[in-house]
Amino acid sequence: MSEQAIKYLKENKGKYSSSDLARALRGAGYAPEDVNASIREVFPGEADTPPLVPKVADQSFWNFWDKKVYMNAWQKWLDFLFGVFAPGFLFLVFGVVFGNFNPYFNFEDMWGFFILAEIALLVYLWNRRRFVRWGIFAQIFLFPVVGILFFTLFFHF
Repeated sequence: MSEQAIKYLKENKGKYSSSDLARALRGAGYAPEDVNASIREVFPGEADTPPLVPKVADQSFWNFWDKKVYMNAWQKWLDFLFGVFAPGFLFLVFGVVFGNFNPYFNFEDMWGFFILAEIALLVYLWNRRRFVRWGIFAQIFLFPVVGILFFTLFFHF
């Protein structure tokens, strides 16, 4: 039983379920025995259940299937920045590829598809990757503002 694990569990007891907290501790490198003992200490009602050894989801950056349990602020920033820049990058790549190889495709026609794709991403990532979701929101609202500022500053003089 680890004192740090117990402190972590007590701080986050009201925010997350015991299985999510146990998964986070396992992902942080705690031994299953320590996690189970700490869970029984903080959640006494679950002491009668079998030892809690949850399936640890793949916590790699590219796993968008499972819910992400953030271990530090760096992971949150990576997800946020991915949400800000990835949709715009994909829009440019698809625009260049389809614009060059299809003479009937117009780059301006892609805006509707792009907006629908971002809405679909927001719905899919709503409970899986919170900070990618916030990055997409930031990208939707901040890029027009940055574009207006850019054109105002460079074409005003």
